Amino acid sequence: MLETTQIKQRLPFIDLIRGITIIEMISYHFLWDLVYLYNADIPWYNAHVW
Repeated sequence: MLETTQIKQRLPFIDLIRGITIIEMISYHFLWDLVYLYNADIPWYNAHVW
C-alpha cells in the first residue's frame, strides 16, 4: 500500500475568528448568569435594539 501524507496548513484568519467567537460566547453566558441568576443590573444587556 502506498501512503501519501499531505500537510494541511492552518488558516490563521479562521483560527482568529474561531477564537473571537469563543471569547464572545463565554462573555455572553457569563453576563447571562449575572443578569438572570444573580439579578445584576446591566442596562445595555437588556436593551432591545429592534
